[in-house]
Parts: sequence; structure tokens; C-alpha cells
Amino acid sequence: MTEALHRAARRALDALEPRPDAVILDGRHDFIGRPWRVRTQVKGDLTCVSVAAAAILAKVRRDALMAELAEVHPGYGFERAAGYPSPTHRTTLAEHGPTPSTA
Repeated sequence: MTEALHRAARRALDALEPRPDAVILDGRHDFIGRPWRVRTQVKGDLTCVSVAAAAILAKVRRDALMAELAEVHPGYGFERAAGYPSPTHRTTLAEHGPTPSTA
């Protein structure tokens, strides 16, 4: 999971123009690394308006994506848990395995 976060964050940051001076990560783990100047902040969404806004945008986007995936892959419970592990996901994974890769 950390590697996936690292790759996605680096891809997103590398696409930004202009390049930001620093990155604030909500949590305690810097999964981005050099050359980016990163500050981690536990519960950053409670103390930083930028982090709170980013969290809202990410949740809305993730929920929409999970609703789309629920239509393509019924039975995994994506429409209810919206991407977080749940007993339904674990049971379905054990019975049917992971969904096919779309990459």
C-alpha cells in the first residue's frame, strides 16, 4: 500500500505546474520522500484548511469511483464501504478473488 501511495503521489506532484515548495501529508508517515519537502501532520485535516479541503475532494472522488466500480463488479460491496476494507470485502475476496486489473 505504501508503494502505491508513493507512486500515485509522485505522479500527481510531478504533474503540477508550478511545482509546490512543500507538501503537507495528513498522518505521520512520509511516503513521498526526496526531493519533495514534506511535513507530516497527524489529524492535519483538523488544523489545516488546505488538508481539510483536499480530504473532502479526495473523498468525493473516491466515493464516485467506488460507485462506478460497484456497477462493474457487483457483490464486493463497493457502493457501501467506498474503498475501505470491510467484512463484505474480505468474504468476497476469499470466495471470488480480486477484481481483474484495469491497469
